[in-house]
Amino acid sequence: EIYGDVKEADAVDCVMRALELGVSLIDTSPNYGNGKSEDRIGTALNSGVLGSSACSLNADDLTIVTKCGDAGPQNEGHSPFSKEGVHSSFRTSVKRLQPPSGTIDVFLLHDASHADLDEFFSPDVGGFEAFKELRADGSVGATGIGVREHDVQLRFIEHPSDLGDVMLTVNDWNLVRRYAQPVLLEAAERNG
Repeated sequence: EIYGDVKEADAVDCVMRALELGVSLIDTSPNYGNGKSEDRIGTALNSGVLGSSACSLNADDLTIVTKCGDAGPQNEGHSPFSKEGVHSSFRTSVKRLQPPSGTIDVFLLHDASHADLDEFFSPDVGGFEAFKELRADGSVGATGIGVREHDVQLRFIEHPSDLGDVMLTVNDWNLVRRYAQPVLLEAAERNG
């Protein structure tokens, strides 16, 4: 636990208060707190706070982001970069988060390396096949990658699969640090 032992009630109350204050983007992962993050966010989302007199947000106002690609039980024994592993991770996240819309707005490949991308982009069996299926059936609104290494991000967004709707850079595009600009933003612009 990165923040120590956080009581479930405190975590749920924190998410509920953030929603009451108008925070509408929730970013999590199955591996944050070994699943506790998604479970607790799901409890808060379904607490009745949305649309209540204390909260101006409705379910339609939310953007829920979660991830796949991490080792763990959410993959049900499959590689986290395989089609089966990505589908398993997605199902686990939906079960935990219980999004009011029934869908995940943004589904990201998390902390992948070049070797992981080799498997992810394998025709017929790679996780990108699951990304395509989840987008096609409306289970996911957008797909992308969240990783620190710019060369891995570039490879993802330049892949012909056209799955790079969203790119989450880690500490490389903010008020102080603009390292992502010369490489990633230009590539994103080129690729639409």
